[in-house]
Amino acid sequence: MRQKVQYIILSALLILSMTACGLKSTSPRYGLVTDSSGVGKTGANADIMNTLLQIGKQKENEARAYESATDRASDLDAQFDQAARDGAGLVFACGDRAGEALLRSQSEHRKVRYALIGDYAGSEELHLESNAMRCVFRYEDMGFVAGYVAVMSGYRSLAFVAGSYDDMSKRIVSGYVQGAEYAAEKLHLEENAVSVLGTYAGRAELTPLRMADALAFYNSGAEIVMGVGKNMSAAVSKAAEYAERMFISTDVDLSATDKNCIFSACPVYSGAVNTVVKYYETKDAFPEGKTIECGITEDAVGLAADYTKLRTFTDDNFRTLKSDINEGKAVISPEEATKGNAYVSFRIVNAPSSEESTGSAS
Repeated sequence: MRQKVQYIILSALLILSMTACGLKSTSPRYGLVTDSSGVGKTGANADIMNTLLQIGKQKENEARAYESATDRASDLDAQFDQAARDGAGLVFACGDRAGEALLRSQSEHRKVRYALIGDYAGSEELHLESNAMRCVFRYEDMGFVAGYVAVMSGYRSLAFVAGSYDDMSKRIVSGYVQGAEYAAEKLHLEENAVSVLGTYAGRAELTPLRMADALAFYNSGAEIVMGVGKNMSAAVSKAAEYAERMFISTDVDLSATDKNCIFSACPVYSGAVNTVVKYYETKDAFPEGKTIECGITEDAVGLAADYTKLRTFTDDNFRTLKSDINEGKAVISPEEATKGNAYVSFRIVNAPSSEESTGSAS
C-alpha cells in the first residue's frame, strides 16, 4: 500500500513537472508583432526577431513572432491579443501599421509591456500608456558617421539632398557637418579644407526632381552626395548611377544592394532591442510612457559598408570613432547647424531644380 501511495505521488509530481515545462514552452518572454510583410529574411523586423531569439536563448525563454495575415486593423489587433494570451511579457512592433495596433493594444492588455521601435507616422499625436515605451534612433549620430567617414576616406567636397525641413533632416545634416569637422580636425587639415553644400527641397517624396538636385551637385563639383533619409537616399542613388559617382545613404542600408553606395549610416536594430530589453529586465527601470533615443553609444547607429569601396577607412577606424564618442572626446549635438567651424565651409542653397538657371548648385 505504501509503495502504491509513493507511486501515485511520484506520478503526480511528474505530471506537474511536465505541465510546468509545457507552460514554459508556450509562454514566450518576448514577442514581435508584424504586419502582412512578416518577419522576412532582411530588414527591421528580421533584425529585431533575430536579436530576440538570441536573447531568449540566453535566458532560456522563447521569443515568438506574430505575423498578421493582412494589414486590416482587426487582424493586427488579433496578433497582439494572441501574444497577451500566450503570456508574452514584452512585445515589440515596428512600422506604421503594427505601431497603430500596438497603441490600441496597450490599454487592452495592461499586464503586457510594449516597445515601439523606430519611426512612426503619427508620432506627433503619439500617446504611450505606462506599460509602453518607444525607442527611436539618434539622427545626428547617423549624420556624424556620414560626414566623418567621408572626410576620413579622402573626400573634401561634400553635398547633401534633404526633403522636408523637419527635425530628422536638420539633425542628420547637423551631424554631417560635425562629423566632417571632427575628421578634418583629426587629420590636421587646413582651414576651410572641407566644403559641405546642400539643399532642403521642401518635400520628402521621391520624385525625379530630387534626382535632378543630386545630379546638379555632382555636376557642380561635389565629390560625394548624401541622401538625407530613405526617400532622398533612393533619389541620390539614381543620380549617382547616372553620373557614375558614389553616394551615402542614411536611415536605410543600401550598401549591399547598390554598387554606387559607398556606405550607409543607418539604424542598428539589434542595439535598440538590447537597450529596450535591458530596461525591461532591470527592476523599476522601464521608461513608462516615454520615448528614448539610441545611437552610437548604444550600438544602435552604425556603419554598413563594403570596406573595399572606401579609400582609407577601415573597421578599426570606426571602432576608434566609437571609442572617441563613448569617452566624450567627440560630442555630437542635435542642434541645427547654421555654419561650419574651423575646417568646414557649410552652405545651404535653394534646390537646384527650382532655379531658373541651368540647375547649377553654385
